[in-house]
Amino acid sequence: MTARPAPPDLLTLTVRRVVRSHGVEIGVRSNDRDVIDRAMSCMPTGWEESAAPGADTWFSVACTGVGAGSRVSYQLYREHQLLDSGFRLQRILTRLESAVRLTVGRLSPGRLFVHAGAVTWRNAAIILPGLSGTGKTTLVAALVRAGATYCSDEYAVFGDDGLLYPYTRPLSVRQGEHRRLHQNVETDLGGRLASGPVRAGLVASIRYRPLATWAPRTLSSGAGALTLFSSTLAARERPAFAFSVIARAMAGVVSLEGERGEAEAAADRILEHADTMSSFHRESSP
Repeated sequence: MTARPAPPDLLTLTVRRVVRSHGVEIGVRSNDRDVIDRAMSCMPTGWEESAAPGADTWFSVACTGVGAGSRVSYQLYREHQLLDSGFRLQRILTRLESAVRLTVGRLSPGRLFVHAGAVTWRNAAIILPGLSGTGKTTLVAALVRAGATYCSDEYAVFGDDGLLYPYTRPLSVRQGEHRRLHQNVETDLGGRLASGPVRAGLVASIRYRPLATWAPRTLSSGAGALTLFSSTLAARERPAFAFSVIARAMAGVVSLEGERGEAEAAADRILEHADTMSSFHRESSP
């Protein structure tokens, strides 16, 4: 059995960058400049360089064997907690990307991150709450192919004004247990990207089940709000903030819950339902 290398002194990792994303300062440090450069591709949508002297959270990638002619190994830390280690840098970067997104989602002072897919249709947003494995990315892709505008396949991001803000990264479609297919919305799906905030019109908590019959039920406004709250990253750390944003976001919103079969058929039914709702035919300005 190979012994795990001793924890490095993370403060000696002198190659550093600090970026700002949704109001959160994220620091990344390593002893390999190429690793830092590649780590920038893991930052959330809309990040920018920060001149802050410190960071809200530091992520470290310590490399051993650099320049010694041996196989390079990597250790990924969040602060002093080891998150992952191994010889495959791409795996480490994938884990870094996920950890950074979760950190930003939990700490963002002016944004509420809800684990959900989101598209816009006419003048309002359709929110699809659900954890990984419930089929929301596949449904988002089907909605985009049916003509909806893409906001996100992972997080519905609400401002403290209750409006939904785009989080337009490439779709990440699960292909088996350990593989994902990344799809560009514009080139692979022929879709459009959302460009600005929009109010919510429909929350559809729709889970995939093979051969399921389309028969969703309408939820009360309180139950619909709890559906979003239960999928919120900051629910434990900042429950009051989460409830206040959700209350604004859910004003006049209809909520559905149920199961679906194939994504294409479900997407058509969701858009047909939206076409019957007055919230999708009001002016787009809040």
